[in-house]
This record gives sequence, structure tokens and C-alpha cells, in this order.
Amino acid sequence: MKKYLLIFSILFTTISIEASDYYWVGGSGNWSDHSNHWATTSGGSVYHIQVPSPLDDVFFDANSFVGATDIVIVDTTAIYCNNMDWTGATGNPTFITSTSSSSYTIRIYGSLTLVNTLTWYFIGTVNFESTTSGNTIQTNGALMDGNNTTKLMFNGIGGDWNMLDSLYTTE
Repeated sequence: MKKYLLIFSILFTTISIEASDYYWVGGSGNWSDHSNHWATTSGGSVYHIQVPSPLDDVFFDANSFVGATDIVIVDTTAIYCNNMDWTGATGNPTFITSTSSSSYTIRIYGSLTLVNTLTWYFIGTVNFESTTSGNTIQTNGALMDGNNTTKLMFNGIGGDWNMLDSLYTTE
């Protein structure tokens, strides 16, 4: 029994959790649909086995959308990522919640970069949760609206965020 306990202890302590890059592909769809939208590379066809975690960086880029007005639907009440980056996203994508309930939450543990063609219609709270310095927020002119219901919260002891441009909201 002690031998098995020792082997289990060694295995448990050597397993490390690694951050991954998640690339949105395939155009419109639900955030939770990891097997069709969260690829391991830009434009890739190998998919992650789960949705992004607080350690993972998410990217929306030139290979993310197939139509001019594709939609990323947040269909679960809580989503997570380390950094969220929309740099290079083409067309006029929309980031929206699946219902008008204000119970949705995004927890971003790093930086946020948007593109000016993005329609941000997230209804709920965006929590910036970092405990490290050097995080950035860049909207590039995108309006973080959510029909006047997007709330921004900054949490995390030791965390800071530098605004790289103006933050546009309707409130």
C-alpha cells in the first residue's frame, strides 16, 4: 500500500498545468462548442477538448470568421481566459450573450485587446482578475456597450492594467 501511495504522490507532484492558446475558428457559434470553434492553431482543424481556462489565451484573428457579420455567442454564465485578443479579426464580428440576463461573467486574468469593427453586446460583468502588473486594455475604438449593461470590475491584489487608448462605453 505504501508503494502505491508513493507512486501516486510522485505522479501527482510532477503533473503540471500548462497554459494553451485557443484560436476561434469556423465563424458563428457558441463559446462552449470547443470541438468546433476552439482550435489549437490559427485556422487549424485540431480542437481543444474543453473551453478556455483562466490560464489560457484566446485569439480571434483573420482565420476566425467566415462571414462579414459572424457572431460569438456566450452561452454559459461564466467564461474565463488569461488574455483575450481580437487583433486581426476581419469583418464586423459580434460578441454577445445568449440571453438578456445580466448574470453572465467574463473573468480575464491578463490583458484585453479589441478591434474597432467589433460589436460588443456582452450583457453582464467583465472582471479583470490579475494579481500581476503589466496588463493592458486596448479597445481600438470598439464600444463596450451591452445595451448599457456591461459592467467592468477590477480585482486582484497586485494587479494593474494600463489603458492604451480610450475606453468607450455608453454609461
